[in-house]
Amino acid sequence: MILGSSLLGCLLLGQVAPAADLQVPLSPPQIVAKAVALPGEDILPGEPLRLSHVLTVNPNRGEQVKVVQAYWTLSEAVAALNRCRERAAQLALLTVRAGDESALLRAREAAAAAREEALVAVTTAQHAFAEQAGLSVLGPLPLPTDVPHAGPYRTRFEEMFAGRPIPSRSRLIATILPIRFRAIEHRARSVEAAQKAVTAASQRYAAGEVDLDKVLSAMERSDEAQQVLIQAVCQYNREIVDYVALAVDRPLEPETLVSLLIQTTDGDERPMVAVRPSGALGKNVPTLAPPRDGRPRPTGASSNDAWHGPTKAPPRSGDSSAENGPPAAPGGFAPSWPEKNVPTPAPPRLTQPPLVPLNTPLPDKGLPPSGSVPPENGT
Repeated sequence: MILGSSLLGCLLLGQVAPAADLQVPLSPPQIVAKAVALPGEDILPGEPLRLSHVLTVNPNRGEQVKVVQAYWTLSEAVAALNRCRERAAQLALLTVRAGDESALLRAREAAAAAREEALVAVTTAQHAFAEQAGLSVLGPLPLPTDVPHAGPYRTRFEEMFAGRPIPSRSRLIATILPIRFRAIEHRARSVEAAQKAVTAASQRYAAGEVDLDKVLSAMERSDEAQQVLIQAVCQYNREIVDYVALAVDRPLEPETLVSLLIQTTDGDERPMVAVRPSGALGKNVPTLAPPRDGRPRPTGASSNDAWHGPTKAPPRSGDSSAENGPPAAPGGFAPSWPEKNVPTPAPPRLTQPPLVPLNTPLPDKGLPPSGSVPPENGT
């Protein structure tokens, strides 16, 4: 569940919640950010890792795609653990009427078992991700700190594939991404509706109008709604990375690649001021869209920071969506795709070898020098 602990206590005890706890509905990005937030070190120990750091360790594009896929699988497992822990906390707060003690005990034990099983699933996902990313499992296991994208995504399909063959997979993804986002919006509203149903059932139970099964059933449906939402968002992000791998046919620095997948943030707190990747003042480096007119910036944000608040980047003022190809919902994440057919030398700050395209085999004697163009088709 996404509700605060004080509100949960009020709902489950049949009391009226304080006005401060009754906030406006959360957007899909806000719901997802809360769902995948890392629990405390005492609950889930490990080393928080950003996607850009992991991709630096894996310069091969094909391996990078697999690493990103595994990263979102790990995020999904973290969300499941949070969901099971929240269910157990709800049941611990629930006060029942005489005669319902056995049913409550049964529900609490089932929730405790589900919580432990979710911890097993997270640990398994950590090991699988570490293996895929080439990380050691002898020290702290990896933990995902980047939040999967839960807003619209603009593909610029016609522009990105102009003048070259179009893989059928890329056309399919560009067509279904807007559809998937609309489904995510509906799933988010379903989560909110399910939470309200828990509130109503809890209050009615406290008033003696319904039995305990009504409350437990409402909690179960709420858990299912959250699970389906996170699964949909993670699948959405897996398809985004597939699309980027097909659309960008030249090497990218890890920070630039990540900026085409999600809105990057600085620090672990969510939401935060969005920042440009290092070296973003140069040519062909994605930048983030400005905030909506009239929206305040967070404390400490400079005039050069692009703040997106709790949601993803809104469209630029006056933007009439000049993008061709499959449409995206208004207000979508519009990554500044690299310009096509314009050779750009690697910036001086580059310390890692440049990445290579998916269809280019690695030379026997290492990667080509910075600024050079890798040979195509082995010639």
